[in-house]
Order: sequence, then C-alpha cells, then structure tokens
Amino acid sequence: MRSMSSRSLCVELVRAACLSLCLCALMLVAGTVGTALGATRSPLISTPSVVTCGKPLAVRVWPGTVIRRSIAVLQQKRGRSWVVRDSRRVRGGGSASLRFAAPCDATPVVVRVALYKGRRLVWRSSRFKIAIRSTGTTGGGTTGGVTTGGGGSVHRTSPTIAALGSTGGSGQAVVDRAASMVGKPYCWAGGDTNGPTHGSGDYGNGGCGAGVVGFDCTGLVIYALYQALHISGFPHSAGIAWAQKGTVIPDKAHLQPGDIVFFGGTSFANFTHAGVYAGNGKMWDAANYNVPVALHNMWASGYIGAVRYWTQNGPGGGFEAAFQANTGSLWTVGSAGNQDWKLGMMSGTSPSITALPGGGFEAAFQANTGSLWTVGSAGNQDWKLGMK
Repeated sequence: MRSMSSRSLCVELVRAACLSLCLCALMLVAGTVGTALGATRSPLISTPSVVTCGKPLAVRVWPGTVIRRSIAVLQQKRGRSWVVRDSRRVRGGGSASLRFAAPCDATPVVVRVALYKGRRLVWRSSRFKIAIRSTGTTGGGTTGGVTTGGGGSVHRTSPTIAALGSTGGSGQAVVDRAASMVGKPYCWAGGDTNGPTHGSGDYGNGGCGAGVVGFDCTGLVIYALYQALHISGFPHSAGIAWAQKGTVIPDKAHLQPGDIVFFGGTSFANFTHAGVYAGNGKMWDAANYNVPVALHNMWASGYIGAVRYWTQNGPGGGFEAAFQANTGSLWTVGSAGNQDWKLGMMSGTSPSITALPGGGFEAAFQANTGSLWTVGSAGNQDWKLGMK
C-alpha cells in the first residue's frame, strides 16, 4: 500500500506540473494577443524620419477597432494652412498607406493624419516633422544668399549660359521696350516692371476709367529699364535714386538712344516728367491725361539732365547663367543681375536660356509640378503644359 501510494503521489505531482506549464503557456499567449489587440484599439501612425526630394513620402495609419470604417486624410502644413495630400477609406481594423511626392522647396515637411466619419472629424494625430534630403551633397560656403554646403544638399544638374546683347546695343533695347507700349493710355501712377496697370485710376481726369490699364511717365520708364536691362528699384515718382543708379548726362549734346531724360523742377529729387530718349530730339513718353504713349518731341524747356543706365557693350555684351540652386529654386546670375525666381525646378533637370533679339534673356525650365515655365525679360509664364 505504501508503494502504491508513493507511485500515485508521483503521478499526481507530474500531472500537476504539466497542468501548471500548460496554464502558464495559455496565459502567455493570451497576454500577447491581448496586448496586440489592445494596441490596435486606438489609432496608430507610422512615419519615416527622412525622405529623398521628389520621392514618395508615405505615412501608414491604423485607425484601430475603436474607429471603424473611417476615412484617413494626410495633411501637410503650408504656411498657416493645412493642405490635403492624400486620403483613403479604411474598413474594420485594417490600415491605409497615405502618400505624396516629397517637396523639394522645404525641409522639414510637417504632416498630420485626420480620421473622418463622413464629414465629421473623429480623431487627429499630433504633428510629425520629416526631413527632406536631395540627391547629393557638396562642400561649405554661400554665394549670393544661396547655401552651397555646411551639410547642405544640391541636385546634380548643369547650369546653362547665354551671351547677352543685341545689334542695337542695350540702349536701343530700352528704346524698343518703351516703343512696344505705343498707344497705351495714360494712367496716374500706372505701370510697373511687368507692364501697364490701372494705377490710381483717372485721378479725377478722363482716360483711365474702370478696367483700363496704362502708364504714367515714370511707370513707362520703369517698365522699359526692367524689361531691357533687368534694372529695378526705382520710385514711382521723383527721387534722387534715379540719378544714383546710373551715369548722369548733363548736356543734351551727349544724349544717346536709351538715355532717360528728365524735365521740370530743379533737380532729380523733384522733376515733373521723364521719358526714354529715342534720338533726333525725340522721346517715348506717357505725356498726360488722354494722351497715349507715343513718340514726342523733347520738351523745349525745363531740361534737368539725363541718366544712362546701359553700357556701350554692343552685340554679345555680358552674359546670364541659369541653374537650379540647392534650395530647389531657379536662379539666374550675370550681367543682367542675380535673381532667385522663387520657382521650384524638377529634380534632375536643367534650365535652358537664350538671349532675346531686343535685349535681355528668357529662361525655360521644368517646374517641380511637371509644367513648362518661362521667365525673364519678356515676362514669366506657366504654360500649363506637362514635360517628360
């Protein structure tokens, strides 16, 4: 009996041990499953820490079992606004991948995810910052405010260059730009670097009513100088800056086409009229109310002086280069001045640039939207045409 009892006891102990092991295993599995299920009850977000410029920026969202059959929306912060970049419908406890092309004009990119049921917002994530990297790197330094290194990145593109100048010289280019506005009405304070504007309307006089655009005397000069020479920054009125930006020509005998002539008042600080000298004692100007832009005789009296903003470089004088900066923006530099056009280029592309017959230049490039753009002396335009 003692022997049987000992044997039974051993069996019971073995059974108990096995049962304990089974229970522990079941509890472990149950705990793991419970943890997994608990993790998916509330929404979860997975974002990358860095994305290459122009490549897909993907964010995965698990709405969880608490929020079923929702619409997940990926938003990017642009300035003070949030812009929708992608949206997906998610059913049950599934997930969705939201994505858009990583922009090349900003880093870091700030995004967030919102969940909607119909039009009702039911949940929104916190903000996530994602760094954007370009396709290559370069050494340190800065040029013209464009970072060229210190850990910065550049696109592997090639600059293009064009020789500037025209057969008539850059002075003639100023004349040609003024002449191109012949017939435009007179508008008080009208005209800027891009062309005619309404200005201050008719200012109590006829000739520039509602919807009419035109020039006053300084507006026409501002337009001609910018379009021909890419010079800007002049006041839309009398001011000493007109004399400080060029070479003063005090004697009428030394005038050449393209010089800007000033009349009235006692100095450049208080002149009352200006025009573009065309040669042979004539000038292109916006003379007065109800008198459109035309070629007129120079004023017989009141001559203050002239200013020459162009140089006698003749055909092929100067150059202009166009390239994509490491900010992703189109830049032009050279004889016509340096400018950041604040327009993003498609990564891996290069602009083209050409000299215009009337002076100045035109650059063409593929914007980061895929569309063809042209910028330069003839104006800026998005042609709304996709490029490959």
